[in-house]
Amino acid sequence: MGDSTVALVNTSDLFDLGGGMQGLPSTTMQSAFNVCPSEPFAGQPVPGFCSGFLVAPDIIATAGHCIRNSTECDNTAFVFGFVMQNANTPVLSVPSEEIYYCTEIIAREEFGNGADWALIHVDREVDNHVPLSFRQEGKVPNNAPLIVIGHPSGLPRKYAGGANVRDNNPVDHFVANLDTYGGNSGSAVFNQDTLQVEGILVRGEADFVNNGGCLVSNQCSDSGCLGEDCTRTTAFADFIPRTTYDVKLAKVGHALQLVCEDVEENVCDPGILDRGAVYQWQVTTKDNCDEAPGPIWTFTTPPIPQHGDFDFDGDVDQTDFGLLQQCMGALVTSGLDPNCEYFNLDGNGDVDGFDALLLFDCISGANVPLDPNCLP
Repeated sequence: MGDSTVALVNTSDLFDLGGGMQGLPSTTMQSAFNVCPSEPFAGQPVPGFCSGFLVAPDIIATAGHCIRNSTECDNTAFVFGFVMQNANTPVLSVPSEEIYYCTEIIAREEFGNGADWALIHVDREVDNHVPLSFRQEGKVPNNAPLIVIGHPSGLPRKYAGGANVRDNNPVDHFVANLDTYGGNSGSAVFNQDTLQVEGILVRGEADFVNNGGCLVSNQCSDSGCLGEDCTRTTAFADFIPRTTYDVKLAKVGHALQLVCEDVEENVCDPGILDRGAVYQWQVTTKDNCDEAPGPIWTFTTPPIPQHGDFDFDGDVDQTDFGLLQQCMGALVTSGLDPNCEYFNLDGNGDVDGFDALLLFDCISGANVPLDPNCLP
């Protein structure tokens, strides 16, 4: 999940290292914010000013107050992979291909104590990080366990769990008891049970309090202070192009029937198909605005195995025996495992040692033609 989150960095803070690498500033949290040396991560660098996460191949979501206008857009870079290599070594040299730039504010809202979000179009598609799944309707369950991933105070990526929804009543946001800081604005807030993004971290209690000349973290009980406000992902879901697919299937000569609807991945399970049959299928691509039926394709399912030749290569050998072994113990008459019915050689409703013995008698050997009189 963290691999799909970004740190927002001012473009003027990046510098060319040569060899396709960009450098990040090394100013530490202690130097930038005057935190006390005892503060966690005081010695780590803080080049970021906000956080964000990938919601489509070329769209990043963040808090609306992180990028307000075209000037701020022009001055913002999105950096993937800003992490700690180990407890003491930050990644301050980033491949150029891991840095993306704001080209357009697709849409944004920023209403006082209400919704606060922005969708940013970046300069090219992100092909090595996966857009995160986010809630598109309904709302997070009451008291749901939460995790936030982002760049608090601009630090390398941090994960913070052990939190819950505290107030689920506001229409456009919910309140949680997350452990976050200013640079977490724009961070993805996940439902720990579903690993789906439920909200964007946008505001909360003051981060630090004075402690004799330096700052320490402001500590609140789970039910104390203001809590942390998270804009619901449903506030911006309709602005993100959503591509889904319908799949229709039928035997050639029959009308196409819908077998999979609104699938978001290139996976469709049509159920068990007849052996040795010619099928036709069609995929319709749909988005927020339109749908486009694709061409009709055909395919032929494998024939019914004959004479123990389960891999259809003209012989009966160790490979065929191995395929039968994969179904050993399967019950087929009750329909528990229809994929194994052709390995039930003795017709007694299961695949067991007796079927193996029958096949063993038919083994011809690799590249030796099978006996057509075996297992007719």
